Parts: sequence; C-alpha cells; structure tokens
Amino acid sequence: MNINTEAVSLEQALESFEDNLESRRAILAKLVQSRVVVILDTPWDGLSLPSTSMRLLFVSDGSNEQQPMLALFTSKDRAEQSRKDDSPYRHAVEVDAAWALLGVAQGAGIIINPNTTPGFRITPELAAQLRALSEKHLAGRMHAAAKAKPL
Repeated sequence: MNINTEAVSLEQALESFEDNLESRRAILAKLVQSRVVVILDTPWDGLSLPSTSMRLLFVSDGSNEQQPMLALFTSKDRAEQSRKDDSPYRHAVEVDAAWALLGVAQGAGIIINPNTTPGFRITPELAAQLRALSEKHLAGRMHAAAKAKPL
C-alpha cells in the first residue's frame, strides 16, 4: 500500500490499511500530521490555553483492562458515539494530533477510534516514541518563535 499522506484523511488511510510495515508507517506519518478529536473531562474551546487540570480520556486495551490507552478519534461523530452519560469525559474537542500525543502517559498506548472500525492500536513503546517526537517538535517551534521575536 502506498498512502499519499497529503491527499487522504486519517480515516481514509485507516480504511485502506493493510497489515504490513509500510502501511503501519504510513498510518503513523498521517497521524502526526492530522487533526484528531479527544474527549476531555473539562469543557475547552481548543483555541485558548488549556487548563493544566484537564484530563484526556484513556481506555483499556481490549481485554487487557490494566493497559491504559489514549483514545483518539478521527471525527467528532465517532467521539460522540463513544461518550458515556455517566462519565465525566463528555467534551469532544478537535486538536492537532501532535498536541494530543503530548498527553500520552508513561506506559500508555494509543487507540484510534476505540471499539469501532476503522481503528488502529499503537503499542506503549511506540506511543512513547511518538510523544518524544512531539516534544522535540514543540521545543523546535518554541525556539524558532523565540528567535523570531523582535527585541
């Protein structure tokens, strides 16, 4: 499979996923370039500075209930379908995937579109690498912004 990551959405890339190394790499490349939807425990507009007390929804890894997985969604509709009325996690917000990756807790993995198709599972080890890449990217952007700031 050869996914042109510029031309297709994350969901389209997931729909054409084939279980091989090239396809997995394409999905990960598309993920880090995409906007995704997260579910939060606090209302947020997605534009202002987020509260430091705000928490992202984590789910279990299928039958492995001890394995936390950051829940990411390809659309607000998919996120809305996953919300539970008795849960404090009720606020679906679209964000850059790179920002969401900063919320991956140590030892946690990622599930895109949990309990639905198309979905995708990212192991905790790979999720940690994606978080580290997002941190480097953010640090680079902050450094460039500081250098560009007029005195």
